[in-house]
Amino acid sequence: MADPPEDPLQAVEFPFPRPPLASDHLYLFPGPVHFSCGHTRIGFDAAYLDMPVRQRKPDLEKFLSRAPEDWIFVSFAEQMTCHRVRQYVADCLPVSPTIEAVAQALHCSVRTLCRRLAAEGTAFQAIKDDVRRDIAIQRLTRSEDPIAAIAFDVGFDNPTAFHRAFRHWTGSTPNAYRRSL
Repeated sequence: MADPPEDPLQAVEFPFPRPPLASDHLYLFPGPVHFSCGHTRIGFDAAYLDMPVRQRKPDLEKFLSRAPEDWIFVSFAEQMTCHRVRQYVADCLPVSPTIEAVAQALHCSVRTLCRRLAAEGTAFQAIKDDVRRDIAIQRLTRSEDPIAAIAFDVGFDNPTAFHRAFRHWTGSTPNAYRRSL
């Protein structure tokens, strides 16, 4: 019997427009996610249909009770490249790593890293921005830390650049975002 294909899902499609935090879908689906499609669809390699079903009857009920969650959500063992990049970037802050440093840490070339990220529907700079935004939002909502300290901790040398980036990410200034909660 042949091994299962390397990529569990070929594509996930949704009929609704791309939501503001569409990058979060990378944590839910181990494959490219597309929006504004004609229908909701999960595409996978037809080779899966030829694989034997290896379930005992008692296990089948448990398996089906968690379907389709266990079929599509990314497990930690199958972590995508974008997740590994995200973790590396978060671990490096307040120093903002270069793509070269990340590629070296992941034991691949910059070109390979870019190709893998593109196949997952993202790019290095987008991941860096998402990490910085997410940490900044978490700190703004869960602490009373000064905005200048948060800006430094997410890799900005000056608060003005952080304010500009935060407004770009959220449509709001850090102060207004904190007050709106």
